[in-house]
Amino acid sequence: MRSSVKEPCYILLGCLVFFTSLSFFSKTVDGVSEYDFFADVKHDRLQAAVGQADTAKPAKKEKHHPKTLALTEAQSNLEHFFLCLDSLKKTKKKVRIAHFGDSMIEGDLITSTLRDEFQTEFGGSGVGFVLASPLNPSFRQSLGQSFSDNWKTVHVKDHQATEDIGIAGYTSFTQGSSWVKLSSKEQTDLLRVFYGNAASDSALVLEVNALKHRLPTTKGLNEFAQRVEASGIALNFTSSVSVPVYGLSLESDSGIIIDNFSFRGSSGTYFKESPAELLTQFQDYLHYDLIIFQYGINVATHKNTDYSWYERQMLTNLQHMKAAFPHTDFLIIGCSDRAVKVKGEYTTLKGIEPLIVTQKKLARQTGSGFLDLYELMGGKGSMKAWVNADTSLANKDYTHFNHKGAAKAGKLIYGAIMTDYKTWKKKHEAI
Repeated sequence: MRSSVKEPCYILLGCLVFFTSLSFFSKTVDGVSEYDFFADVKHDRLQAAVGQADTAKPAKKEKHHPKTLALTEAQSNLEHFFLCLDSLKKTKKKVRIAHFGDSMIEGDLITSTLRDEFQTEFGGSGVGFVLASPLNPSFRQSLGQSFSDNWKTVHVKDHQATEDIGIAGYTSFTQGSSWVKLSSKEQTDLLRVFYGNAASDSALVLEVNALKHRLPTTKGLNEFAQRVEASGIALNFTSSVSVPVYGLSLESDSGIIIDNFSFRGSSGTYFKESPAELLTQFQDYLHYDLIIFQYGINVATHKNTDYSWYERQMLTNLQHMKAAFPHTDFLIIGCSDRAVKVKGEYTTLKGIEPLIVTQKKLARQTGSGFLDLYELMGGKGSMKAWVNADTSLANKDYTHFNHKGAAKAGKLIYGAIMTDYKTWKKKHEAI
């Protein structure tokens, strides 16, 4: 039997014509799927190329810079604060922010940069809330302050204290005649003094720049306000009995006011020690639109990665504050990087990232915004990089920012907040 070479060729040619026609026909007729004759070949080549790329170069891990407001999550909501910012462009009003934190913001660090940035954009002046007898007044560069040495200062961690502690975690008590002198770098419109009730009906005499005022001390929280025109202010408090002075405030009539409430060594779990009634009275006077919590550096360790205990304690404190400030938005700033020497090299504490996961969880649980400062400053190993930068941005303890680093951190935080505000504004205007 003689085989023909022509027959296989005819069969092959017929198949090619058939499949080519079918491909053309599928593109022009609905309901017929397009068939790729070389799909398997293309797939094999693609898989080979991907495999070679994976072997030659690992995929680069994408860096996420979490926003202060997760617009896709209803729990994280800063809309009230953003509405307040938006209103400043149209009307003259006051928007107030409380910035609570540990030694990372001591001396008005970070807060002063946030304040400058916000006031430049939205107006306002003044350094806001100031203690009558702060721990280390010379460290603060945004305000000059001195005071007499006869003030009695009580803080929230003093378990022997029986007095009510104010919103700052500290309360100063007059002793006979006690004075405070303030020198601001900028003009201040208004001086406010917040003080408590005395043990008797004895009045408090307050002298402001040689002008005397006789003040009642009958309520739990009292306010005295006076317009001031000088950058230097001298106050003298005189009473026959000790009177609690919770703090002073230097502020403008409108724009942004940001109060710095730093507490060295704190983990942020002391708020529940302040009476809810007193906190509510402070809100009646101060009207906070945003409260920021920046803690964690005193919590993270190199050994511990389980922060469920911190979650429980902090949740109680956040709930206590949210009950006292029900119409205020809350923002949790995650812990910044901290390094420890291991085998001669500085490396990020093992507990930093698990702690930040816990802080994010707390934000979701309490309906707060969250800002990941750790990622914003560069993530793992960033504190070492900040310390060793050409212009050093952090101290050799590999924990605290120096003044230049604090200013950079403040700008990073402000930039993240404004990015979300602008995103919110675009969506708000589109509705």
